[in-house]
Amino acid sequence: MIKLFVSDLDGTLLNEHHVISDRTAEAIRALQDSGVEFMVATGREYYSAHQLLAAHNIKCRMINLNGAVIHDDEGTVLQTQPIEAEDFVSILTYLDDPDINATVIADKGFYVSDYENYVKRMKRFLSKAAVDHDKGNEDITEAQLSSIVREIKPLSEINTKQLPVVYKTMFFSDDLEKLKQTRNSIEASPTLDVTSSNFDNLEITHIKAQKGLAVEKYVAQQDYSMEEVAAIGDSLNDRSMIKMVGHSYAMTNGVDFIKDSARYLAPSNEEDGVAQVIDQIIANQTK
Repeated sequence: MIKLFVSDLDGTLLNEHHVISDRTAEAIRALQDSGVEFMVATGREYYSAHQLLAAHNIKCRMINLNGAVIHDDEGTVLQTQPIEAEDFVSILTYLDDPDINATVIADKGFYVSDYENYVKRMKRFLSKAAVDHDKGNEDITEAQLSSIVREIKPLSEINTKQLPVVYKTMFFSDDLEKLKQTRNSIEASPTLDVTSSNFDNLEITHIKAQKGLAVEKYVAQQDYSMEEVAAIGDSLNDRSMIKMVGHSYAMTNGVDFIKDSARYLAPSNEEDGVAQVIDQIIANQTK
């Protein structure tokens, strides 16, 4: 019996247009009506993820920033697991490299090291012409960008003598070898977790801020076990929850490591794969 269903967002719950389809929204509501709790676990911050769910009037608890923050269905912060201050200071040293750009998500704002580069990457991400990075970008509006993050601040505004509470840092680079070297170096820290949601990024959080650990922490407060949890994802930042839950699903469009780790394979996000899995779960629950 499944009591909790946890879904990643990008590449999983969201379709190729980076939105929740009507078909998937309908399935989520049916799941909730059946008595199974629905939860989102995403690398995105709360504001960005909430906008996507609110478009379909879906309310649920949410794991954000890969597990650094857990919100209830009204957006109230339930738990946090920030990066240690000394770890963040050491992370900042990598920004001396001109080939690496960064975003920092903290309690007091969303910071970027290179605004123009960040906007370019977000336009590339949102563009429906994803194959060619130069196509379609002019069609992306500021309103669409604001759906990703509410306000962008320059990284230079962070005062190293009075650091904010930092939940997550992301590095971006087109130099994949440089990114690999940076990852290897940061992974040497016993208090940091390094993963990725795309080939050109690194996502850095506290070692305890992982989706699977956040799910486990939440489940420990409920009257069910991890064996009664189903989770679905597509990328490496889903690895811990795919490994830890009793019923794990990988998207067909996911990376090989996740597909090899999951118990079941789900149709792609272009086929409303999450909705199809939910339909199966509801059918099995009623047998």
